[in-house]
Amino acid sequence: MAAAWPRTRTQYLSNVRNTTTEILVHAFVSSKLDHCNSLLYGLPDCLIKKLQHVQNAAARLITLSRKHQHITTILLNLHWLPVNYRIIFKILLITYKALNDLAPVVIELAVLAQFYKNFAKTEPTLTTFHRMVIIFMETYI
Repeated sequence: MAAAWPRTRTQYLSNVRNTTTEILVHAFVSSKLDHCNSLLYGLPDCLIKKLQHVQNAAARLITLSRKHQHITTILLNLHWLPVNYRIIFKILLITYKALNDLAPVVIELAVLAQFYKNFAKTEPTLTTFHRMVIIFMETYI
């Protein structure tokens, strides 16, 4: 069966507007929410709610939904996580990449240094390399 193409110019323009809106929202809103959002971990809920309101407005703009529709279903349809879960996801992703040699060396060293600092409290026998990593991280980062 062939794909359903818009029949009139208004249907075509409506589709173009929706696509353009989605591109602009991703460029100006989603990218800003995701940029360094792991630094937002631990922020008070009142500040996270403000960011969530921005994301909700962007989702409603893309889907042309009304203000009183449930935002959860809209976010699910767009495959978007709420802001607080985006922050946690970003931290977990960076940690996963650092532990699997997929992250830049500086991030890997930061994660390893934090691990070894916690490990050194319980395990007094660290190798020379591990001590050097801890000293390097405390000095330069």
